[in-house]
Amino acid sequence: MGTPTSARISDLLPAFFESDPPTVDGESPLVYTASLLRVNEAHLLPATAKRTTRTIGGTEIELCEAFGGYSVLKKASVTKPSDSYVMLWMKSGDFPVWVGTCKFSDPFEHLMTLFKLTRFGGAVLRKGMERNLVSLGDLVGLLRSGILSSEMLSDEVSSEPLFISAESAISEAIGMMLANHIRRLFIRGRPGVFLSDRTLVDFLFSPGRLELARDRPERWAEEAVSAVRTKTGRECPKLTVAGAAQLIGDSPDDCLLTSEGRVITRWDLVMKPWMAGMLDVRGG
Repeated sequence: MGTPTSARISDLLPAFFESDPPTVDGESPLVYTASLLRVNEAHLLPATAKRTTRTIGGTEIELCEAFGGYSVLKKASVTKPSDSYVMLWMKSGDFPVWVGTCKFSDPFEHLMTLFKLTRFGGAVLRKGMERNLVSLGDLVGLLRSGILSSEMLSDEVSSEPLFISAESAISEAIGMMLANHIRRLFIRGRPGVFLSDRTLVDFLFSPGRLELARDRPERWAEEAVSAVRTKTGRECPKLTVAGAAQLIGDSPDDCLLTSEGRVITRWDLVMKPWMAGMLDVRGG
């Protein structure tokens, strides 16, 4: 699926291994790993060691442990409220998410297939003994530079947002995100305003909230959505996918909104054109 190309990942991201993003070892407690997510404003933190091979969509792929907002929310959703503080000190490696891995020299199509199969906008690239997390943000950068392009328009790749009331409980927000495999919930009655898995993690692991978890663990995640920090999507006129890529911000949470109120994320800008066979690679 997608436009066939002979380009390799290393051709499109030659300077990729010059950066050194944070990782986790899986042995650290959840409270420490979540603090790394907050401080680094990261969407995913790859683990340094454990890997496995699993069959996804009929294809055997190598997976690597990673940790993100989804890890916290999934564990919180199945933990008794009274056990919340105990959960915070469990090893983060006890409840990872799994992202695909591939070689830096692999075809670009391999990377896109990993994103599609795992449904995560991240994968671990391997170059010898080096490991680094590649994300949809890196591919949005390729749209901005013209290395990737598409004739699709921003409206064509947009999605319907999912709404929640500001008075709803955080536990309801977590359930909605997990059930729908989404990272953003828009606040009903507040156009363009949303919370994300990352802003939920920021709230739950703030110093005041951690004190509450210690003293009254059953109250740790019991709060209204209105207490969580929100963000606002940026309005986007009808543009090409590449034009929309210029507007979307650099934070993993950032998104765009069409005049009809539909949402455009990094996934929409990169994966939807590729899955439609309309993502072109310069020199591919």
